[in-house]
Amino acid sequence: MTFDWFKKPRWQKAARIAGYVAFGIVVFAVAAVVTFPTQKLRSYLENRLSTGGRIVRIADMSLRGLASARLYGVGVELPPERHQTPDGRVETQPRKLMLDRVDVSLGLFRLLVGTLAVEATIHDGDGVLGPVRVVRGGGTVSVTVEAIRDFPLPDELPLFGVRFDGRIASGKAALALDEAGGLAASTGDLELVGEQI
Repeated sequence: MTFDWFKKPRWQKAARIAGYVAFGIVVFAVAAVVTFPTQKLRSYLENRLSTGGRIVRIADMSLRGLASARLYGVGVELPPERHQTPDGRVETQPRKLMLDRVDVSLGLFRLLVGTLAVEATIHDGDGVLGPVRVVRGGGTVSVTVEAIRDFPLPDELPLFGVRFDGRIASGKAALALDEAGGLAASTGDLELVGEQI
């Protein structure tokens, strides 16, 4: 028979040890995901992201494996935009952004070698922005947006005092941000097709 070598006690013992190790890893991974305190992680993320006058709220969160999560009802409130009218009055406009769902994945293997890699896909209504890949390492931050499909423009997020409405029908982007040189030393491409703007 072809598996006669497996009947030797040495091979059976090695197979038994490998089986126990594999079983332990599977049980650990399942237990870590099932018993992980997602509410505490949600509060931690809200507190860490709410800096510089920005307030981030996450309605619900679920883990998807060891290095990915799905965030529901993500709301970001930015400091209000202030601008002066011709008659001298200062007006403020609130700036808010609400997203239905954000899928986030962290590259654990890249993190082990000192490179931060995050991938996110943003869903809002029927629109999808992403996947968006952000990789930081070697003094640069590389941001790649593979696709934008029917993504609505946030009407409560004015840009230079102008509120936009409509949607981005299609688009993609690739940016290489130089951390030392700032925005002036950075390069990138941005392609957008808008509708009903």
